[in-house]
Amino acid sequence: MNAEDIISVPGTRFLLISGYNADNSGGHIYLMDKNTEFFINLTDPEFYLAGSPSSLFSKCPSPVDISNFSPHGLALKEIDENLFDIYMTSHGAREAIEIFELNTRNISPKLSWKGCVELDSSFMHNSVSILSDGGFVTTQFMNWQDGIDKVFAMEKTGSLVEWHPEQGYSLIPSTEMAGANGISISDDESTIYVGESGTGQLVKYQKEDHGFSYETFQLPILPDNVRWTPTDNLILAGSSPDAENWHILEFNTTSDEVKILKSYPSSTVIKGVSSALKDGEKIYVGTYGGDRIAVVQE
Repeated sequence: MNAEDIISVPGTRFLLISGYNADNSGGHIYLMDKNTEFFINLTDPEFYLAGSPSSLFSKCPSPVDISNFSPHGLALKEIDENLFDIYMTSHGAREAIEIFELNTRNISPKLSWKGCVELDSSFMHNSVSILSDGGFVTTQFMNWQDGIDKVFAMEKTGSLVEWHPEQGYSLIPSTEMAGANGISISDDESTIYVGESGTGQLVKYQKEDHGFSYETFQLPILPDNVRWTPTDNLILAGSSPDAENWHILEFNTTSDEVKILKSYPSSTVIKGVSSALKDGEKIYVGTYGGDRIAVVQE
């Protein structure tokens, strides 16, 4: 199963990894112990509970079908000590943001489903960031019917979508991109960073009085997931446009400078890299086209 996205679970020894499946069925949600590198699939019956929708997601029609879904982008919010909300873009029986609760308080971690927000099923939604009111912003990567060719032809294939508990679902105007992919949002929710796969750019949206202004920064990769570092910069991983190499990058959010941290030839055992996560002196690298993650010493 592919390890498409990776996030750290704060205050614990765990990483959460999305087991993305390209046929959109039978996906997994992995929890890995960083110390032992032992992992479990949280959708296995001993760890998983199909709960009922919380009041925030009361319009969700039914629990997620674990046998017919594919986890993709991940976001996490700590709600109490060793207790977390997980938001996840998911494909399969429905196109939705699925919401779970992860409990790491006991020896055996538990994952409970707690709701969903159904999305426009004509689009593949890629990544998600959680907002302070319990809402989210997600990226429309492409139209399923058009496929990925339009992304790499640099045609506009989707926008940013926001959802709020009171207002519901809406497109964010003037955010059309060629393959809107990874997303990260500043703590004050005034700045949104998005990896645009079709153009090889990082797009920075800045909230203004009437909508968003934006800047673009050219990258030496086709960006995928976008993650914060402990120093409030961004880390990304992806293949070079010529597919000869893949790189791990750091984007300095103060100076707007791009730094290549590591480079590897495409012949490396890890291919189709999609995510990078900095954790201490290590960088964990995920892939949409392989059955393992890479651990790189910075």
